[in-house]
Amino acid sequence: MGKDKDRETRKRLASLPFSKKLEVLEKLRDRSRVIAASGLRKKKARQAGDQPGEKPGSAERGWR
Repeated sequence: MGKDKDRETRKRLASLPFSKKLEVLEKLRDRSRVIAASGLRKKKARQAGDQPGEKPGSAERGWR
């Protein structure tokens, strides 16, 4: 999105009554739960050589 589009969206959301803002928030929460349940947010399995706290695959690329 462009800056102007973002600004318009923020203004539109800010002008909504509180009850409508709650409806939007509930839809976003429900969407987040569906995504989480589908496994799309699962982290990639750690690759051999990775240390805790490192990005997966960083050992292979020499990033430490």
